[in-house]
Amino acid sequence: MSSLVSSRKRMAEYSTFSDKWSIIEETIRCIFKKEVSKNSFQRIHHSVFQLCQAHYGSLVLEQLEEQFFAQVSIIVNRIDGSSTYVADFLREWQDYNDSVSQISNILLYFNKNYMYACHHSSIEHLGERIFCSSTLGNPEVSACLIASIKQLIHVPAAESTIRDIGQELYTAEGSKYFARCMETPFVDAMVDKYVVQGEQQKQALTTSGYLQWVQNVVCSESHKYADTFFYILLDKLKSALYSSLVLSDPSSVNEMLTGPTGLVQMLEEWDVASISTFVQVFCAMKREKDVTDVIAHVLKEKCEDIINDRDTSTFPFPGVQKMLQLIERAKALDGLFPSEEGHSPSPFLRVIRNVLGNDTRFMETLSVYYDNGIRQGKDDIVSTVGNNVLTILQLTPDLEAFEVAFRSHLAVRLIYAKPHAVDMECLFIDRLFNIYGSSVVNRFQKMVEDIRSATAAQEKLIADMKTKKISPPLEFDVLVLTSGLWPQYTNIPLSIPQSMEACKRVFQDYYRRRHNGRKLVFQMSLGSIAFQLCHAGRAYHVSAHTHFVNSIMALNSDENLSVAVVARQGALSCDEVLTQFNTLCHVGLAERNGTEFRFNRNFYSSKPKVKVSAGVQKSAHDGGGASTATRKGMDGARTMSLDATIVKLLKEHNSMDYQTLCGAIETSFPPRFGDGRRFKPLSGEKQESKLGDMLKGGELANNVNSIMVRVIRRSFLEEVSERLPVSTTTLVAIVVGAVSLYIFYRRKGPVQRPPTSARRPLSAPRDAGETCDAMMRIKQKAFVGKKICIAWEVLYDGKGWRAQGKALEILRFYAFSSEVYLMCRIRDADDKRQILNLVKAVDGIERHRVLFCTTEKGYEAFTRQIDPSLLITNNAAQVAFLKRVIQTLVLVGGDGVVASNVACVPSVEAIAVDLE
Repeated sequence: MSSLVSSRKRMAEYSTFSDKWSIIEETIRCIFKKEVSKNSFQRIHHSVFQLCQAHYGSLVLEQLEEQFFAQVSIIVNRIDGSSTYVADFLREWQDYNDSVSQISNILLYFNKNYMYACHHSSIEHLGERIFCSSTLGNPEVSACLIASIKQLIHVPAAESTIRDIGQELYTAEGSKYFARCMETPFVDAMVDKYVVQGEQQKQALTTSGYLQWVQNVVCSESHKYADTFFYILLDKLKSALYSSLVLSDPSSVNEMLTGPTGLVQMLEEWDVASISTFVQVFCAMKREKDVTDVIAHVLKEKCEDIINDRDTSTFPFPGVQKMLQLIERAKALDGLFPSEEGHSPSPFLRVIRNVLGNDTRFMETLSVYYDNGIRQGKDDIVSTVGNNVLTILQLTPDLEAFEVAFRSHLAVRLIYAKPHAVDMECLFIDRLFNIYGSSVVNRFQKMVEDIRSATAAQEKLIADMKTKKISPPLEFDVLVLTSGLWPQYTNIPLSIPQSMEACKRVFQDYYRRRHNGRKLVFQMSLGSIAFQLCHAGRAYHVSAHTHFVNSIMALNSDENLSVAVVARQGALSCDEVLTQFNTLCHVGLAERNGTEFRFNRNFYSSKPKVKVSAGVQKSAHDGGGASTATRKGMDGARTMSLDATIVKLLKEHNSMDYQTLCGAIETSFPPRFGDGRRFKPLSGEKQESKLGDMLKGGELANNVNSIMVRVIRRSFLEEVSERLPVSTTTLVAIVVGAVSLYIFYRRKGPVQRPPTSARRPLSAPRDAGETCDAMMRIKQKAFVGKKICIAWEVLYDGKGWRAQGKALEILRFYAFSSEVYLMCRIRDADDKRQILNLVKAVDGIERHRVLFCTTEKGYEAFTRQIDPSLLITNNAAQVAFLKRVIQTLVLVGGDGVVASNVACVPSVEAIAVDLE
């Protein structure tokens, strides 16, 4: 009975659902057919309400989906094969959406109380999903739609249709079908339009013209759709146009970069407009790296070519002018690229900076360039040259090579400078100071101070001679130069006349009374002499280099002069004296008779001043008549750059074997002249100070009018490199060999050790008085002029100079008076950079004498190799190990008695020397 009742109840419920749904179904069909339904809104609403209350929502949803699928199927069949497929599809879609919206309104209760509550959706979304999946998701329907859209892209009359269907696709289903059905056909149609034209333009135009055409196409299409719905496709469209017109063929891209009309040629011709177009196009394609790599390679090659251009025969130097032009072009190229976060700024200036850092030869040329410019004596030229030099220097990572070269040229200019010229030098030095600080210009400033104090020093000398009633045989001027500040020059073994020797003794006696303990060395390779020549009723003022003194005075005789005799008299080689006589013949003061010379009795000059230039070395029949004026600057740069080059090589390589060093130096100094001067080799004796000395006198017979002698310390390496023949292979081999022999000789020298019987075990007690020996020698300045090794930790604690800053003063004293080697233990490049910055301003500290290592064993290796007279360290183990081979040691922070040659002091302050 109960089952029968249940069955009847279900039948009644189904009958109720069927009745109510039939009302809704009839209404939905009328809406799709755009007909008026016979059911009122209240009846429809009541039916929906009753079905929902009876929990028939899921059945209603199923029936509703069937109605939507059926309607979409009708639409697809209706538009199939239509000639206006896109327009019909759009119209049907819009009608369908309107119908679904009306259905949503009449099923409002169902929409809100079932769709939202149970499915978090709506009738509109349901209808849209069913339509899109059944049409756009159907491969056949979507293919027809895509093909039709692609055909209508370039039809002006269909523009609104394409726009409207694009909007529908963009908003439907979260743009799920937009890319496939609208974006792709739209972009493909645009690309197809220009591909054929692009091939034609590529054949007819140069690279610049073709890229300009591509850019015009992209700009035209972008402007066309900028204010329309399709602006959302512009990025995709631009990328597709660039890719198809430029990047489609890799060989074509390479042709654009390096071909006959490509980027490389544009850079060669410096076609800024074309380069700018090239950069803009490739940046728009996100391929700027292709362009930057090519530009960087071209700039690197040009910069290397400029550095290899050593022409200094004409001013301004072509190489410097080209470098300035290249820098300006690099700046312009940097400005063409948009600055983006994460990208390093000025990549092309950095290319030039790297090349300048890898090859220091251009720094020497730059110094010669400034030297030529300032010698013009015109303020506008000097200012321009200074600006040009600073422009290049600011791109140079390491100024060491320029400092060495500039100091050498500055020294020559200052020695002979007038007050106005010194002021001009100071203007540039001040500009260097404002940019780089005292670490770069400290020596330059002190060199200027030496020159400016020369006048007062000369006045004091004259006053002293008057007070003591000293009458030297000749008038002379004195210029004292400070050791360690000025460049190192090679002295020559010149025997000068007794009158000049007497003047030297006068000054030596005067100077030593005021500065006892300082060593004076007279530099014969610098300075000048002056004579008064009375001939044929005319008086001439004759000036020449100091080493001409014996050759010129020998002309004061009617007899023929033998080169060998004059050479013995002046302690010069025959080749040097022969060169001097040939120079005098060139000037007209002497004449040649076979292998002998004599005064030219037919001498005449329209000018009262006759200058014997050392630049004219040999006469024509000696094979060397060409003037050396053109090589004047570069020969000097060659000599002074040897030390800087070796230092640079040691910077780049922690260690180098003998053959590698020779090869590297030979590469850095290629032969420049086939015939070079040959000098008698000199010894490597070290000179401790510098002196300038000018002597003045009367007639040619017995008097010397003006002799300037300036002695400046020069390294043994520079002596050998200056005086050997120019053959680079021979030069390198002999220079390195000479240094090796020199060090070997020093190390093989006698070492004062106590006899075996007098030695004690290390643990044996010693008298405290024995430790006084080492300190006594330090206080007596026994190590002035000697080699001293100092451990960096003794002077600096990582935060500041030890002993309340007195460690810096102690370092300055020893650096000024001795040959100091700093041994520094470092962890990384930052430690090295910090130490170099700290000691750069200390006078007398040479860069190649600042030694770096990473272990304690490095200190022992340095010390044993250098073999110093004094070692200052804070490591007791090193002292115990080295005390038998090093003459004197100081253990800072040690106590007790270690050995008679070891001084234990609590602080570095204890080794300070009383300067008074």
